[in-house]
Amino acid sequence: MENFSLQENTEIGQVYELEASDANNDKLQYGIKSSVFEVKPPGSSQVFLKGALDYEKKKEYSVTVWVSDGKINTTENVIVHVINVNDELPVFQSDSYSIDVREDTEINRTVLANVIVKDEEEIDSLLQVECYQPKEACETFEIVQTSVTNTTWTGDIHLLKSLDYEKRKSYQLVLRATDGINTRLTSIPVRVLNVQDTPPKFLPMLTYAIEENYPVGKSFMTIQAVDGDGERPIRYFLEPEFTLDMFNLDPVTGNLSPRRPMDRENIRLNNGFIKVTFFKAREVLEGGGLGNDELTQTRTEITLTIVDQNDNAPKFKKTNYEIELEASKITDGYFLPRVFLNVTDPDSSINGHFKIFLLNFDDMFQVIPNEGINNLLSKIQIRNATKLISAAKSYTLELEARETKSVTPISSPLSKATILLKIKSGFQQLPSFQEESYTVDIQENAEGGSLVTIIKLPVDNVKYELIGNGASLFEIGEDNGEIRVKFCPLPGKSNCIDYEQKTSYNLNLIAKNNKGQSQTTLLLINVINANDEKPKFLATKYTAYTREGTIRLDPPLNLKAIDKDEDSQLVYSIINSDVANSFNINSLTGKLTLIKPLDYESSKNGIYTLTIRVTDGKNVASALVEINVMNVNEAVPVFKDTVINVLVNETVNLGERIAQFEATDEDLPSQIDYRIGNGSRGDFNITQDGQVRVTNHLDFDRNKNYLITVSIIFSLAGLLEGILATDRGQPQKTATATLSVNIQDRNNKYPYFNPITTRISIERSIQVSSVIKQMEAIDMDNTILSYKFIEPTLAWNRFGQLVQNNLTQEYFKIDENGRVSLIKSLENSEISRIRLTIQASDIEREEQTGIGVLDITIIRRNEIAPKFPSPWTPTNRNLYFSVLENQDAGYYVGTVTATDPFDHLDSYRITFEDIPGLFVVDKNGILRTRTLLDREKIDQSIIRVVVSDNGKPQLSSTATVTINIIDINDHTPIFDKINYDKTIDENLGKNKFVLQVGATDGDNGNYGDITYTLNDDLGAFQINPTTGRITVKDPSILDREQRDVIYLTVTATDSPKDTSVSRSSKVIVRIFLRDLNDNRPVFDKTVRDKIDIIETISPDESFLKVIASDKDSGDNGKVKYRIESGNDDGIFDIDPDTGNVKVKKSLVGQSNNYQLTIEAKDEGKPTQLSSKYKINIRVLKSNNNAPYFVKPENNIIQTQEEEGPGALIVKVVAEDDDKDEVTYSFIEDGKPSHETSLFKIDLSLGEIYLKERLDREKKSVHVLVVQAKDNGIPSKTATKYLIINVTDIDDHSPEFLSHRNCCSIPYKFYVSESIQVNTSIGKVRAIDRDEGKNAQFEYLLKDKNLPFRVDKSTGEIIAIEGQIDYEKQSKYVFEIQASTKPAEASLKSNCKCKDNSKVRVTVYVKNEEDEDIQFDDSVKDVCVTDRTKIGTPLLVLEAKDPDDMDALEYRLVKNSSKIFFSLNSQSGLLSTASVFDRRLQKLHNITVRASNTLSTSSAERYVNVWVTEHSKEKVVTINEKEEVVLDKLNYYMKKIAERNGLVCVIRVGKHVTNSGEVNTDKTDVVIHVLREGIDVGAVKGEDELANLGIIFKKSKTGAELEILWVLLAVILIFIIWTLLSFIILFCCCCCRKDKQQHVLVDNVNKGFDMQEGRMILDYSDKGSSNSLRDMLSDDDIYVINSQSANAQSFATNQSTTNDSKQVRIIAPLVSRQNDDGESTLQNNASIPPHTLQITDQQIGAYLSDGTTMKSTSSGGFITVPFVSLPYKILQRPTSSTT
Repeated sequence: MENFSLQENTEIGQVYELEASDANNDKLQYGIKSSVFEVKPPGSSQVFLKGALDYEKKKEYSVTVWVSDGKINTTENVIVHVINVNDELPVFQSDSYSIDVREDTEINRTVLANVIVKDEEEIDSLLQVECYQPKEACETFEIVQTSVTNTTWTGDIHLLKSLDYEKRKSYQLVLRATDGINTRLTSIPVRVLNVQDTPPKFLPMLTYAIEENYPVGKSFMTIQAVDGDGERPIRYFLEPEFTLDMFNLDPVTGNLSPRRPMDRENIRLNNGFIKVTFFKAREVLEGGGLGNDELTQTRTEITLTIVDQNDNAPKFKKTNYEIELEASKITDGYFLPRVFLNVTDPDSSINGHFKIFLLNFDDMFQVIPNEGINNLLSKIQIRNATKLISAAKSYTLELEARETKSVTPISSPLSKATILLKIKSGFQQLPSFQEESYTVDIQENAEGGSLVTIIKLPVDNVKYELIGNGASLFEIGEDNGEIRVKFCPLPGKSNCIDYEQKTSYNLNLIAKNNKGQSQTTLLLINVINANDEKPKFLATKYTAYTREGTIRLDPPLNLKAIDKDEDSQLVYSIINSDVANSFNINSLTGKLTLIKPLDYESSKNGIYTLTIRVTDGKNVASALVEINVMNVNEAVPVFKDTVINVLVNETVNLGERIAQFEATDEDLPSQIDYRIGNGSRGDFNITQDGQVRVTNHLDFDRNKNYLITVSIIFSLAGLLEGILATDRGQPQKTATATLSVNIQDRNNKYPYFNPITTRISIERSIQVSSVIKQMEAIDMDNTILSYKFIEPTLAWNRFGQLVQNNLTQEYFKIDENGRVSLIKSLENSEISRIRLTIQASDIEREEQTGIGVLDITIIRRNEIAPKFPSPWTPTNRNLYFSVLENQDAGYYVGTVTATDPFDHLDSYRITFEDIPGLFVVDKNGILRTRTLLDREKIDQSIIRVVVSDNGKPQLSSTATVTINIIDINDHTPIFDKINYDKTIDENLGKNKFVLQVGATDGDNGNYGDITYTLNDDLGAFQINPTTGRITVKDPSILDREQRDVIYLTVTATDSPKDTSVSRSSKVIVRIFLRDLNDNRPVFDKTVRDKIDIIETISPDESFLKVIASDKDSGDNGKVKYRIESGNDDGIFDIDPDTGNVKVKKSLVGQSNNYQLTIEAKDEGKPTQLSSKYKINIRVLKSNNNAPYFVKPENNIIQTQEEEGPGALIVKVVAEDDDKDEVTYSFIEDGKPSHETSLFKIDLSLGEIYLKERLDREKKSVHVLVVQAKDNGIPSKTATKYLIINVTDIDDHSPEFLSHRNCCSIPYKFYVSESIQVNTSIGKVRAIDRDEGKNAQFEYLLKDKNLPFRVDKSTGEIIAIEGQIDYEKQSKYVFEIQASTKPAEASLKSNCKCKDNSKVRVTVYVKNEEDEDIQFDDSVKDVCVTDRTKIGTPLLVLEAKDPDDMDALEYRLVKNSSKIFFSLNSQSGLLSTASVFDRRLQKLHNITVRASNTLSTSSAERYVNVWVTEHSKEKVVTINEKEEVVLDKLNYYMKKIAERNGLVCVIRVGKHVTNSGEVNTDKTDVVIHVLREGIDVGAVKGEDELANLGIIFKKSKTGAELEILWVLLAVILIFIIWTLLSFIILFCCCCCRKDKQQHVLVDNVNKGFDMQEGRMILDYSDKGSSNSLRDMLSDDDIYVINSQSANAQSFATNQSTTNDSKQVRIIAPLVSRQNDDGESTLQNNASIPPHTLQITDQQIGAYLSDGTTMKSTSSGGFITVPFVSLPYKILQRPTSSTT
């Protein structure tokens, strides 16, 4: 047994046989002394292993063996070595790894660091760890190795995908660790931590219904929301505001309850619905506040339906009518006039169905219609006229509205109406018009005299009058009622009947007889549109642009015309065009489109003109369309060679030329650009002259060839792009060529194996000469390789011990082709593993070699079956797992992973299931759920799992797996009914049983235990929490008269011992209270106890209704009426059901008083309850006559408009034959009133007074309706129309047409020098709003020194001199006044805005000898950048016209320029109108034309606008102050331009140092330098320019400059504010001179046009020249009005006496006001925006040069051009005095 070794996994059994020899050949007995070995049977030589070996616990054992022949014993101590076997599973250092990761963790972040796996076995240990299961988890996380040794593996877990807590809250990562043989799994739970990134979510809510009159404060539904992140509590709020007064919402529970009774008929509900009710859910933040952003709050809406209850009885809108009819009018079928019965019932469906009943005289009258739903309008028709006239002189009709189809009709109270009808047979009232209103139609172009309609009364001696707005357009026959169109000069136009001005006229037609009686009816005259308006285009000319070869118009043209005739159908068409077939116009919309391209060469200068016509079927209009065609580059460049093939060695140098292309273009001098396509793969480029050069190292093995081509060569399908030659025309034309580059290979690559180590397994019994592996190395040069074995070679025995390493030649060989074969049997070899090193050599270059390893494992016969993990043993084959119920399919249950020391495991399978289909096991032994588990159905499952290895023969093991399913609280208690209803007697006793509720829960144990709670706001009931029995708690609340139903909410809650997982449900319980007769009838408080009736009341006529109500229901609440006493003579009777009290006998002549006692008794059982009520009745005599008016006799009253408040207009007097007292009132909107907006009436005397002063010009006629009412019973009335005509007084002066700012609109006229005497020049017109003589006035012209006069009556201006000399005076400005009192006319030199009786007139004299217009320069250059804003001023283009500067007008010649630029036609200011892109266009050539509007002379000026790069701005620092630089800017820029070409100035400002400080002694000028049109961004001659004080510094980016400007602006504002503060303090203590200077500023006509951004100053003549001179300091720069004599004198003195002083003025000079009343310039030009600078110490402006102002012989001044060079800086004003 010496050097005996055993593998640690040796199975218990025989392991050795002892052997000894004896010279005597005696029988030997053996023995052994050891803790792990024994001989069996005793004395035998068979050594058995009796216990398991473990190398890791003990590596060797000391064993004593002995042998005996019966006489002699021999003992020997031996050492038995335990050989290590890779039988240890890799071990995760921690069995409790877990991960908490926030859901907003970034991808690729480490979520768990230092996952450590150890393997105590160093043999064959190749540790690897991977994410094993499940798939989704492994796709979300990855395990990344950070280090590995033979015994330790370390790694991190990274996040691969974004997490979302709301979608998945946890993962289970199953990691598998393997050492190549043994495998261990571990499960890591991953918990996703919530981040507040999801707003609350409302639980689904359906449309909810609530009964009308639902108890206030009682919850009817619960709004529920959950935090989208699942953690924060929620608070609930209602919005918008209108719902707050209807509902209460508990902010914590979400219970919604009515705040006031739910009245379905509430006008704030929409047909019984609250269609949009918003709810807001807000999360409670950690600090206790509420969320207020989109992540912490959300909104929802529901629709509430209000279920109708019959709680509204039908109701008459008007309940009392009183009319009077003449007997002669009454006929069968006649409808009572002015009686409209309007009945409403807002309840829905059958609850709103009702019928009108006539309670008396139904044989003589009937209601038509008498039945309706919700709303009904009915009239009373006479059925029997004969009986009606003969029966009585008056009738009181009673009507009642009742519900007819409701299941629960309202029987009390009922709505009633009465109609008092009186029949007149004596005095004949003027009959009413047959209709209350009339409607007629007329054509808007009806001629004067056309008949409109005839409306007259059926009586004679009636006069007719038509009044109302528009009545003056019609005339009416005074005697015959014929209404005709009044004559009008332009029918259908303004001031006549014109549909476009007014579509209808509402007029009043009044008929009056000689008795002062009158009737009125309404006449509606509808005007019918006559197609009398011409359509009109919105513009007279439209312009668009297109390119050759396209059909796109820019902008799209929609030629829109309008027609004031609303119903006109406009049709568009193209006329008068040679290219009409190239266009299409939508005849209905006017959209113009191109249907084929236009040709530039076929047009005149690229312009096509179309005439578009629009017609409405009768009238026609047209508009001009101008299409500008942009020329297109048509020549195509041509390659000299279209295909070039080259062969290039892969070792070619970088930059070496490999090909040359040449191309030409007929569009000379177009420049050719060469471009290379993607086919070059980045390895080549092409130069500007067509040379193809190498730009990257070439590699034959990477790319063997390149085919650089373009897609036009379709035969080369699938090839990449290539050489592209483009010219620079517009649009660019292209040609293509192909370059084929083949790469020549070079043998320079070393062979290599991939992978370096190849592992295979072979059986020990493999046949000799078998090829066990074909080794293949890779050579990128595709050369032939040869193979051989080289050292080292390593071999191990089955114990993991190295054996001799020279066995390669003994067992294996490799041929030169790499085939490895067995040359000696392995059956008796101790080798179990061998590593062979193989070399592959390039046979062409033997030094190029590669090394690989072949690792061969020699497999023995499979003898050991797989083993399941503990506690499984071969004798106890049970495993146990637990799993929570309700887990999704695929949920991880556990691992039944088995191990096999030698073989790989082949498969796991379930061979038995006591309940099939619950679980599944995968190939790795992971046990998962197959379906959702429900513990309430299955609490345990047993399965049998079999695992098999892949050894030969294949062996397997079996495990019986018991899985216990753990209960969770996953069931909500369910009530046995959807809701509970119970009816009980009201006043049921305390603790009396009412009903029992019951609920069940599918869970077991505590989870299934249920407790009940009751929500009863009234406190009437209580519930047993265990049994659910509901009993009475407070009987006093059970009063049916207070409520007939009580709503309870019962909540069933499970899991009372663990409330954190409790579930609950609710059910509504309705307790209906059964009525008991415990209430007496109660008379309504509205029932009168005293009532007067007229003696003429008819028998059987009802005059009173008594109402009593009983709170009880059914028969207990049904009331019957009877007269108990006071009716001894039987004069009265009462309806027992309705309570209507009637007269049974005639009361004529019985002026007595009666007292009746009325009893109301219910019909309750077993006892009846009653109440009594006393009524006092007084019988009165009848009122037989109505009052009538006697004064004034004439209805038309005259009054002057000068009458003031309190003036008496008229007194009306009415008399009553009954001698009743009469009161007076106005009738407005059908209601009596004692005053209107303008008049008031004395109630007793009838005197009508004025409340306000009348203005005839606002309203000349006022119509008053006066009512006289007597105090008889019943009272009677009479009405009278009064027409108040307001007569005119002279209270208005004549006025000229004015602006909205109340300034008269001035007139302009033009006259030739050769005008003749008495020739009309023009006409002015004024109006006087008075009428007649009061409207007469004259036109006056006070200035007698003019060559004109004005016609006093017509306003016509007439020349009184001939041959007006333009050179002497080019224009005349004067005023004309319109006056009613010429003697008192006062014409002043200044026109005041509020005096519109004066108007300014300007007469321009046209020069008949034109001189040429001239610009100062022929070409201007300016710059813009891509950051230049729209509306930025560029420069002012100023021309000079010796004839008339005022008549100059500027415009852009090219239409294309108008896209990018705008030009002020008056001032010549050029501004940007678009943004610029230098990549599209670098230069814009603009032509500006100046024209004289009074002649044909014109001149043109050219402007080059360069688009420069913002990044190439240069900053020039000049050692002078800013004002000096501005004066000498031309000089400095010319010096820079001499060395550099064109220079554009961008802006000028004070110098800013690198530290951001402002230096006012230096100035920064930002410029662009252009050479040959290229923005070079560099400057030449900096040293020479530096000698002139011009220093260039490093340019700052636009953003940096903007920041510096902002900082500078802040500093300047602070400085200016500080200075202003000191100035204000100084001025308060200033001397007189300073005060005068402020007075001067106040005297400036302050006009600052905020829209135009310009300052306008005009000094008026105030004070003497001395005071003006005193007011100005010697250092000021002045702006002087040339027409102010004092100012001119002062400026002249300053210029002549002080040579050192310079008086600068802005040209054009300020001299007058324009048409809008603003100060403008003398030549009608506007001061350009942002150019005038005014400060507290300086009034004036900076000019571009310093020309000194000098006096001229005419006393005027030389004007200095405002901008004369391209370098002028246009600035915003820094401050302003005005």
